[in-house]
Amino acid sequence: MTRTSARAALPAVAAVGLASATAGAYVIGAPSVFRRFAEKQAFDPPAPVTLVGRAFLADPGAGGTETEVPIRMDLAGPSGCRAQLELPGGTATASMEKGKFAGGSNPALDAAVALGCPLASLRGQPAVDVEARLAKTAAGMGIDATLVSLSRLGRRPAWIVGARPQDPERPQLWFDKESSRPVRVVGKVAGRLWDVRFLDPASLATRGTHPRIVEVWQGRDRLLAIHLMTTGAEGAAAPRALDETGADDAE
Repeated sequence: MTRTSARAALPAVAAVGLASATAGAYVIGAPSVFRRFAEKQAFDPPAPVTLVGRAFLADPGAGGTETEVPIRMDLAGPSGCRAQLELPGGTATASMEKGKFAGGSNPALDAAVALGCPLASLRGQPAVDVEARLAKTAAGMGIDATLVSLSRLGRRPAWIVGARPQDPERPQLWFDKESSRPVRVVGKVAGRLWDVRFLDPASLATRGTHPRIVEVWQGRDRLLAIHLMTTGAEGAAAPRALDETGADDAE
C-alpha cells in the first residue's frame, strides 16, 4: 500500500523546528553532555529485545509516495543490533556487530542502523563505560566534540555536539536537554550524509528499549520512517500517524 510522502508537507526546517539558542545562554562541554546521557542510559532496560512494526519507504522519483512494509529489529546489547525489512522484491537487512557494519540492500535502512545502533546498544551498563564508549563512537563518526551548542528540536531544547544550530552539513549528535536522550544524529554512511531522527524515545510501546519512531532524511526528503513496538505487546497503543506525531515538534 502507499501513503503520501511527507516531503511536501514537512520541509526540513519545519520538520525539526530548528531555532537558534538564546543569545548568551550557558553551554556545557561535550564531556558533561555525554556524562548526563551515560547516567540516564544506566537506568534504561538492557537488551536483548526484539521489536517489530511498520516501515514507510519513500520513492521521491515516483510521485512522492511511500510503501508500507513490515520491519523487525533485534537489539543484542553492547554487541550490536540487526534490522530487517520485508520488501515486495525481497528482504533488506542491515546489522552492526562488535563495531562492524554490514548492509547494502537499502541505503536508508543502512543509515538507520549504522548511525542509530551504536547509540541504541548503550543501555544497562555502568555509566563510566557508557560515557567512554559514547566519546569513542562520536570520534568515529567524525564529530568535533570541542564544538557544543544549544538549539531546539521542535519546542524542546537540545544540546548539539559537533555543530552550530542550522548547520546540517557537519556530523553531529543531538541530545534532549531535559531527558539527555539522543534525538538526532547526522553522519556519513557509504560516503553520503544522512540525518537520522529519533521520536518518542521513551515510549511504553517499546518499553523504553528504543525510540518508537525513527526517521531517516536526506536534505528535504524523508526516505524512511520506522514505527516500532515490542513483540507480544498486547494492549500496547498502536503507533500514531506520522503527521499526528510530528505535530508536536513542528513550529
